[in-house]
Amino acid sequence: MDTKKGSKNDSKSKPPPPPKPKSVPNVFKRTLFCWMLPIFYFGNRRDLEESDLPPPKNMYQSKMLGDKLER
Repeated sequence: MDTKKGSKNDSKSKPPPPPKPKSVPNVFKRTLFCWMLPIFYFGNRRDLEESDLPPPKNMYQSKMLGDKLER
C-alpha cells in the first residue's frame, strides 16, 4: 500500500496552478531601456568601436578595484 502524500495515484490532489503570464514592461521600465537604443542602432549598422560606448564609472575601473583588492 502506497500512502505517501502527493503520489500520482492520489485522486484528491489538486491540478497544477496555471502558468503565470509574462510581465509586460511599464512606461518607466521602457524609459530606462531607451538609453541603449543608439548602441543597438549603430551595432546593427556597423561594428561597434570603443568610442561608441559610454565610459565606465570610476568605481568600476579595474585599477581602482585592483588597488582595493590589494589592501
